[in-house]
Amino acid sequence: MKNRSSAVTLLSHTSLSVFAVAAALAALAPAAHAAKSDADGSFARGRILVEPRAGLTEENFDKVLKTKGGGKRRKLGQSNLHIVDLPAGASEQAVVDLLKNDPNFKYAELDKRVPIATTTNDPYLGSEWHISKIGADVAWDKSQGSGVTIAILDSGVDGTHPDLAPHMVPGYNIYDNNTNTADVCGHGTKVAGTAAAAANNAAGVAGVAGQAKIMPVRIAYVDPTYGCYAYFSTIASGITWAADHGARVVNVSYAALPSSSAIISAANYLKSKGGLMFVSAGNYNRDEGFTPTDSMIAV
Repeated sequence: MKNRSSAVTLLSHTSLSVFAVAAALAALAPAAHAAKSDADGSFARGRILVEPRAGLTEENFDKVLKTKGGGKRRKLGQSNLHIVDLPAGASEQAVVDLLKNDPNFKYAELDKRVPIATTTNDPYLGSEWHISKIGADVAWDKSQGSGVTIAILDSGVDGTHPDLAPHMVPGYNIYDNNTNTADVCGHGTKVAGTAAAAANNAAGVAGVAGQAKIMPVRIAYVDPTYGCYAYFSTIASGITWAADHGARVVNVSYAALPSSSAIISAANYLKSKGGLMFVSAGNYNRDEGFTPTDSMIAV
């Protein structure tokens, strides 16, 4: 009964985006602690996200920032993405508007806050309906993920869970800028279990890619009122960190991510390193208008 209960906890509350990992297998400098959010929590105060165009020198980059609101830039890993920390009192939207119209930059955007994309709890026996639905059991004849590392960008992962412990590899806590990847919300552990819970171990459940490695990358924090949230900046930082540390698949079960230029750029960076990213299309029973690309699949 202990294994049964553990399996329920592992899989009962997860996003559909990890279900696509089987298809993928068959075929940085971290961000600082999150800034204070604005009044309604929709974006982080005190920072924005930008990407310069090729040819802009570091010296000129700094000069442009100085003339358009000030701020200090931080590069994300080996990518070309930057977080710009703004001076006290600066208007994030005003600086974004100025930089968006500057030909030196590909884009500038607010560091928006995004919620976890989750589903309701399922009974234990029905929690693995997805295995046959996506044909994972057929794909297992060719691959079960051996040799592939899946980065779980989420609220952390319980690395002591018996179905996960054998496959854990070192990760990072982007939000707190340290190596503590313990799960602060429970969501990341369930996503990790759906993706790569150990198979053929006579315990618990089997993940879609039961022989893959799990790289926990914590991007989220706990809002005491509304639950777990992440920012575009922590997600983009997590993607580049995972890409720089050997992840082949990155799963981010958070809503509205394809609307961010920074995250699209980070996904392209991951692709340049030989990886592929999966994100959630949300759980609102509507067409979000996301267009899948060869670097980011919205499920």
